Amino acid sequence: MNIDPNRSTFFVTPHWKRSSETWILRMIEVLHPHLAAIVTRHSKERHYLGIPVLPCYDKRRPFEFLLQRFNLSKKTPFPSIVDHARKSKVPTKLLINYADFAIKTRSSWDPFPGDVFIHVHGIDFQLEARSDSFPYKTIRTPAYKEAFLDLSTRATLIANSEATRKYLIKEGVKDSQIVTKYFGCPMPEHRPEPRTLPLKTDFKLLYLGRLIDFKGPDMTIQAFDLACELGFEGCLTIAGDGSLRQACELIARRSKYKDRISFAGEVNASQAKELYQSHDAFITHNQTGPLTLRDEAFGVTFIEAMSYGLPVLSTLSGAISESVIDRETGFLCEPLDIAQQAKNILNLSQNKEQYRKFSIAASERIKNHFSLEMEKQQLFDILNLKN
Repeated sequence: MNIDPNRSTFFVTPHWKRSSETWILRMIEVLHPHLAAIVTRHSKERHYLGIPVLPCYDKRRPFEFLLQRFNLSKKTPFPSIVDHARKSKVPTKLLINYADFAIKTRSSWDPFPGDVFIHVHGIDFQLEARSDSFPYKTIRTPAYKEAFLDLSTRATLIANSEATRKYLIKEGVKDSQIVTKYFGCPMPEHRPEPRTLPLKTDFKLLYLGRLIDFKGPDMTIQAFDLACELGFEGCLTIAGDGSLRQACELIARRSKYKDRISFAGEVNASQAKELYQSHDAFITHNQTGPLTLRDEAFGVTFIEAMSYGLPVLSTLSGAISESVIDRETGFLCEPLDIAQQAKNILNLSQNKEQYRKFSIAASERIKNHFSLEMEKQQLFDILNLKN
């Protein structure tokens, strides 16, 4: 396996095949003509889209891939990324996903002679965040915050939203060291457009995401219950897994409308597409997590749902209002206001013309502002790559 000397960018990520991280694969796909290698913790694959896949450490020599020559097999030696960058025919870049991974491996990549970019995503930069399984102390130590702030003296930080950018500045990162890049998603190949309002009893709400406090699956069920009390006749699907799974199932079983609430569990990308196609609106009740103190840094599922023409019912929390436009592509209420969200459910499900307008606007917003082509152009501009 040889690293192409004419390719400029190394894509570093601790993991890349999780069902909740399809956006990583999309980034790799749009960057692949320029990727010299994908560097990850573990991978059985040795190539992806023709790109070498390098394990970033082995049990004998952790993270030495960036500092010295090492063997991926007993027979064939491979140059380190640092050595490759020094010999490269083109200016090289290092794109690292997740600040915590960048901090853990910094001593290894610090000698890299090219430009370094660190894409932050959520829990890696929300410095007051707590674990949903043990919410009694912050995940990050004071030393982590110091190391995080020091990253920006060595690398450019890529924020996934303006809300993230503002948070980074508030924590002490210089504005000049931050660039904002939104995620993009593909438009579905087969989708009825525009969507039409189904019969009242056929209206299907979809929650798809991790079952964690700041996404509000428990309050989504409560809002659904209240909407049913007001006359909503549709159903709710909860897709995803997480620490609130048991609590959500308990709330659902105690509901008078339990027969209209179903749980799909964790789903892969293919199953998610089927859910988007078979449902009529996307719903969450985001908030600052009362346990985790986390907020929605961007929310990829929002743009995925909108690409299928699903209007969104959610809240004015985190970065959601950067993708969802209130009263244009859906309804956004204040966090914790389940009474208003219940009214929004009823309103959307009973107004045929409004539903049609929201559906068309949702699809158009993704096409015009969050397409894969737009993400590609943003990445190329940030990394100074040529089309």
